Amino acid sequence: MRRVGEALRRHRMIEDGDRVLLAISGGKDSSVLAYALSAKKKILPIRFELIACHIVTDLLPRDEREEDKLDAFFSKLGIPLKRYFVPVIARAEAGRGMNCFFCAMQRRKKLLSVAKENGCCKVAYGHHLDDIIETLLMNMFYKAEISSMPARLELDRHDIVMIRPLCATKEKDIAILADRLGLSSGSPPCPYGERGRRARIKKLISELASEDERIRDNLAASLGRVRIGYLQEKQKGEES
Repeated sequence: MRRVGEALRRHRMIEDGDRVLLAISGGKDSSVLAYALSAKKKILPIRFELIACHIVTDLLPRDEREEDKLDAFFSKLGIPLKRYFVPVIARAEAGRGMNCFFCAMQRRKKLLSVAKENGCCKVAYGHHLDDIIETLLMNMFYKAEISSMPARLELDRHDIVMIRPLCATKEKDIAILADRLGLSSGSPPCPYGERGRRARIKKLISELASEDERIRDNLAASLGRVRIGYLQEKQKGEES
């Protein structure tokens, strides 16, 4: 809870009068996000509203019991929960394999649409510190660029700001709180993600961290310590 508060202040994530849409997967991360922001809403010296959006897809069979649990959890928090279906597989091009980027884009489009419909200026994701450092390495290894998931990202074209209040919180700490709250994972792991690149990167970081517990913190800290002068020299005539 302290780390969430620090992230909110440092990155100016939520301001007075904001209406925030929570991207809810049904898993522990987004549920803990909702719990944390619901608690902060009671003590922060600003007024803001929370609305939750749960997107289900055709990647996995629906589980009505888990959906009922999710509904009950958000009812207890006092946060209205809206549920929408997005046919990810049905939208994929014939003959092309499913991938995380395509799925994420389909869900993101719907989230932005729902945010607009409900007058929300912010969309909050449950991505945590581990997600961010995994994305950093994935982009370096597979996209040949140094980038990750920013804590706060302004989408000028949509007039919406994406925020990640759990950006400084480790997955293991989220799991501990979720267990104390009696939260189940809710949404089973994506079969595509489990055998994909992110799963391999997660395993690599875990193996390195088992030898040196500072690995995760160092990777996260490196995002704020970019020494431009020690990166590749720009050649004369090259664009930035």
